[in-house]
Amino acid sequence: MLDLDKKVARHLANVCDGVCANLFDRTKFAYRKAVEWSKRREEFVKRAGFVLMVELAVHDKPAANLTLEPISSSDELGMRFNLRF
Repeated sequence: MLDLDKKVARHLANVCDGVCANLFDRTKFAYRKAVEWSKRREEFVKRAGFVLMVELAVHDKPAANLTLEPISSSDELGMRFNLRF
């Protein structure tokens, strides 16, 4: 059962990352949602916030001088979510 849970979680993480990388980062509310979602407690909502931040930092060149709100704790850095950049 534990292996199945890990496989499902890995699949959900891939779906979350893919949707953020290929859809949400192209919306007009991407920056607002990246900050908002990164503060949430739900695992995949928080993950989506950080994936959006990374995608925007890499792909939104005209906004390169804009900054997102500072992030303070290591948990908020997304370390526990095993993000792959």
